[in-house]
Amino acid sequence: MPEKNEPYVLWLASAWPNRLSPYNGDFVMRHAQATSAFVKIHVVSVVRDVSGVVTKSVLREEKTTGGLTETIIYYYCPKGIIPIANTFRSVLQYRGLLRESVRQVFNEKGMPRCMHVHWGMKAGLEAMYVKRKWKIPYIVTEHWTGFLPEASDHFGKQRAIIRKTWTRLLYGASECQVVSATLKDAMLKRFPGLSVSVIPNVTDTRIFFPREMPVHTKRFIHVSGLDDFKDPGTLFHAFQQLLKQVPDAELFIYGSEKKEFRQLAETLGISDQVRFHAEVPQQVLAEAFNTSAALILCSRYETFGCVQTEANACGLPVIVSDLPVFRERVREGVNGSLVPSGDPAALAAAMLRIVKGDAHWNKDLIARETAEKYAYPVIGKMIAASYDQIVPLN
Repeated sequence: MPEKNEPYVLWLASAWPNRLSPYNGDFVMRHAQATSAFVKIHVVSVVRDVSGVVTKSVLREEKTTGGLTETIIYYYCPKGIIPIANTFRSVLQYRGLLRESVRQVFNEKGMPRCMHVHWGMKAGLEAMYVKRKWKIPYIVTEHWTGFLPEASDHFGKQRAIIRKTWTRLLYGASECQVVSATLKDAMLKRFPGLSVSVIPNVTDTRIFFPREMPVHTKRFIHVSGLDDFKDPGTLFHAFQQLLKQVPDAELFIYGSEKKEFRQLAETLGISDQVRFHAEVPQQVLAEAFNTSAALILCSRYETFGCVQTEANACGLPVIVSDLPVFRERVREGVNGSLVPSGDPAALAAAMLRIVKGDAHWNKDLIARETAEKYAYPVIGKMIAASYDQIVPLN
C-alpha cells in the first residue's frame, strides 16, 4: 500500500442514496456533507440491483463534491428460486465488491486515518477485516430503530449469527455514535460497557429556514412512509375527529401513496381533505413546511425523527408523541406540543388548539434555536472532533 498523502476518513455506508433508491440513507449523506467541510471523506456503498435497472453486471460510479468523494457500486443479483441460496449468493457478491472497492481506494489514496461505518450491517464486516489486517480503527454510527426494545423487528429477533456479529462489530469499534440519548440508553442496556456518544442528525438550514409564504392555518403536514411504527391509524382517526369541528381542515401526507391508506381515508370519510404525495426533494418539503400550520409525528417509537428538526428549522411548530426521544428536543409551548402516544382524542385536541391560535409561536426563535443545535457546521465539527480523539493529526 502507498503512503497516505492527504489525510482522509473512509466511510462504509450500509445505506446511501443511489439511483435505485434516491432517498435511502439520505440522513447519512447529510452527515457526510456536513463533516466533509472539515475532513476529507471517501464513502463507499454497494447496492444490489435485483431487477437489472442500472446494470446487468457490475457498475462503479464515482463523484467528488468538495471534500466528499462517493463511490457507489451496483451489482446485478436477481431473485432465485431458493431464498437461502439467493441470500448467500448476494452476500458473497456484496462482500467481494466492497472489499475490492476498499482496496482500490487504498491503492489510490493510501491508508485512511480511520473508518466510519454507518449502520453496522452489512458494511461493518469489512471494517472489522481492515482493522484486523491493517490495525486501522473504526467508529460505528447506528440509526436503526431495531435497537429499541419496543420495535416490532428488534435486535433480539435477529438470527443468532447476525446478533453475534453485530455485537463483535460494536465492541470492536473505538466508539459507537448514536443520534439521540434515547438510542444511547437502549444501546447500553443491550451492550453494557459499550463506548457510546450522542451526535444528532443534521438539518440543512440552507434549505429549511423560514420563508415569507402564505400559511394555511388549517393545514397539517405529516412526513413518513406510513409504516406501522408511525401509527397512521391514530393520525387518521385524530384528523377525522378534528374535521367534526373544523370541516375545512387539511392533512397533507408526504412520503407515501399506499393504496391501503387511501382506502382507510375513504372508509373514515376524510378522503376529500387528505392529500397524498410521494417522496419529494427537500426543497419541496421545505416549502410545504412553510405553508402549513404544524407538523404531526405521532410515532410509537423513534431513534430521532429528522422531519421534526427540519420542520422546526422552518419555524414550524410540531405535534409529536410524548416519547423520551422527542422530549429531548421539543419544549411544550415553545417549539411544539407533546401528546400521549396512540391517543387520537389528545392529538385532535392539540390540532384544534393550533387552528384556534391558542398558542403563540415565535417562528424566528424556533428556527434560530434549531439551527444552533443541528445545522451543518455544528454537527460536522462534532463528527470531525471525534476523529481527532481517535487518531490525532500530527
